[in-house]
Amino acid sequence: MKTVKRGLTLAVVVGMILVLSGTESAWAGGKPGSTASFTISPNPVPLGSQGITLNGSGFGANQIVWFNTGWIPSPVLTTDANGSFSYYYAHDFYGAGSFSIQAWRPQGRKWILVATAKYVVE
Repeated sequence: MKTVKRGLTLAVVVGMILVLSGTESAWAGGKPGSTASFTISPNPVPLGSQGITLNGSGFGANQIVWFNTGWIPSPVLTTDANGSFSYYYAHDFYGAGSFSIQAWRPQGRKWILVATAKYVVE
């Protein structure tokens, strides 16, 4: 019985190491020292506009990114092989003020904040 437990424990540890080492490059964006960022255009956003464009780079290759826009639905996309993206976000901007959008990436069972972009609606 002890041999089975040791073998199972070793298999779990080795499996975890392989999984983590194999996905590290896909999750590069958002780690300390990374250059992941995105911009919002136009900025400022004219009051009454019906959409904005999010342009990003420095993310992990083929990385899933979720954007917390504060509205539903919030976009989810996958970066290209270079860790970049361009996405048109359709939304009616009827309230003036300063706002921000956050970019998050998955890591295991949690989401990690990667970048934040601010914009003004006027």
